[in-house]
Amino acid sequence: EDDRAVHAYYYDAWAHYRMGKWRAASDIFASLADKYPQSRYASEALFRAGDALFNMTNRSGAENKNQNFLDAMVFYDRIIKRYSRSSHVDDALYNKAWCLINLDRKEEAVPVFERIVAEYSDGTYGARSQFTLGDYYYGLKDYEKATENYQAFLERFPADKLIAQDRVLPKKARTLLGHLAEIDAYNLYATGEQLLAEKNYDEAMAIFKEVQQKYPKSDQAVNSLVNIGAAYMAQEEYRQAGAVFQEVVDNYGDNPKYRTQVDYAREQLEVMEEARVL
Repeated sequence: EDDRAVHAYYYDAWAHYRMGKWRAASDIFASLADKYPQSRYASEALFRAGDALFNMTNRSGAENKNQNFLDAMVFYDRIIKRYSRSSHVDDALYNKAWCLINLDRKEEAVPVFERIVAEYSDGTYGARSQFTLGDYYYGLKDYEKATENYQAFLERFPADKLIAQDRVLPKKARTLLGHLAEIDAYNLYATGEQLLAEKNYDEAMAIFKEVQQKYPKSDQAVNSLVNIGAAYMAQEEYRQAGAVFQEVVDNYGDNPKYRTQVDYAREQLEVMEEARVL
């Protein structure tokens, strides 16, 4: 009944926590939350009780790890429901999301990350959660949604507003967006190639022009231009083909990266000149 008892629980729990005695720390933090639910330490105690179990997973077997994650989520859910205004709610939500990921329930983690972004964007985990959503969809090969989430990250979370450990994320997001652009450009280009092989020239050219429009700096933009020229040639529209191949030479002739494409364009121009069809 001593007024100092709640402090004794708190410091006792922290002592065990800092010594890595996770189970004892969790139990003591949980006791504090149960005995003193109106205490200023109560919501933090619930979070730390779950966090200690989360930390135990590094030393547990697979079966125990899963149980630790499940037990930790019980504490996180108690904070979210009982102390909705606590400063530890976003911590609890973020750790809950990672418990779900570790339990291979990634699809259930997505709405949790989305809630953090929507309700706690100014907190510690807002930017990180938005970035993680991009990673999630990238892993699923849902490149459209991955692109959408990485772009949202860059737009919503300027580098100068990020905490120190997150300041590497904008560079990563831009790099991944570059990869995604190349992937999408290639997939679109491959559709055009298939149409070209099937002699659906007009449809193929429409796809190749879309690649150029959407991804003008991608490698596939150059390949698309070459194939537009090839489609014109196949239709015996030599003047249009010649103009396209000349564009390849003029725009990419000085770039050794595109030597194969430029050499092909020059060869086609020479063939057409010899045949006097230009």
